[in-house]
Amino acid sequence: KSMMEASALAAKECEDDEKEKAPPFDEAKLSALVAKTVTDAVAKKAPVILVRANPITPGKFLVLFIGYVASVDEAMRAGTAVAGDTLIDSVFLPQVHAAIPPALDHVPRVAAISSLAIVETLSVASTILACDAALKAANVELVALRLAQGLGGKGYFVVSGALYDAEAAESA
Repeated sequence: KSMMEASALAAKECEDDEKEKAPPFDEAKLSALVAKTVTDAVAKKAPVILVRANPITPGKFLVLFIGYVASVDEAMRAGTAVAGDTLIDSVFLPQVHAAIPPALDHVPRVAAISSLAIVETLSVASTILACDAALKAANVELVALRLAQGLGGKGYFVVSGALYDAEAAESA
C-alpha cells in the first residue's frame, strides 16, 4: 500500500468510529421537521389562520392556529395524527374568549389597569385554557399573554380589573 492509501484507510476507520458514537438523530432538527410536516397538514386540511409555527426551546415547536370551530377541529385532528407520539400537548378550545386571539399577536388593549392577577403555567395548552377560564369567570381585561418563547415552554397571562374580579379570575 502506498502512504496515500494508508491515510485514506485510517481516515475511513475514524469516520466509522465517529458514526457509531453519534446519536441516531438531532432532536432539534427532528422537531423542526415534524413541526413543518404538522403545520403543512394543518394548513392543507381546513381553512384556518396560522398564528404561529416556531421553535420555542430546543426540541420543542409550537404550532398555533385559529378559525371556525369545525375548521379548527378538522385541522387539529390532521395535525395530531401527523405528530403522532411526538406530540407533547394540545388544546382544542371552541368558543374561546374574544380577548385571546388578538393577544396571541401581543396586542391586547387595556383601558386602565386596576388590580393585576398573574398566572403562570407549565405548558402553552394549560396557559390558554386557564386564561380562557379566567376571562370568562370575572369582569377582567387581558393585559398580556405570553406563550413558551423564552420561557422554557411555559406560559403566563396577566389580567386587570377590580380587586375582587382579579382574585376571581386568578382562582378560576
